[in-house]
Amino acid sequence: MLESSATVVWRLMAIDLLLKDGLVILQGKPTKRSIAIVGHTIEGIYSDGEEPPAKEVMDCTGMYVLPGMIDMHVHLRDLNQSY
Repeated sequence: MLESSATVVWRLMAIDLLLKDGLVILQGKPTKRSIAIVGHTIEGIYSDGEEPPAKEVMDCTGMYVLPGMIDMHVHLRDLNQSY
C-alpha cells in the first residue's frame, strides 16, 4: 500500500506543537479543528483524527483559536515621535 504524501511529510517533519480540538471560525461558524505548528509557522489545520503526531499537544477543547492573527491595535502618532 502506498503512503499518502501527508504521511510521508509527517515522517520527515516533526510537529512542535499541536493545538488540539480548538474552535476555528470557518465560513462564519466555529468549527472544531487542530492546528499544527513547526517553529513559529502554522504547518496546517486538521480535522479530528487527521492530525500529525506532535512533540507537545495542548488541549484547546471549548476554546477559540485564531490562527495567523496579528496585533492590529495601533496608535498612529506624529511621524517625528519615537515609539
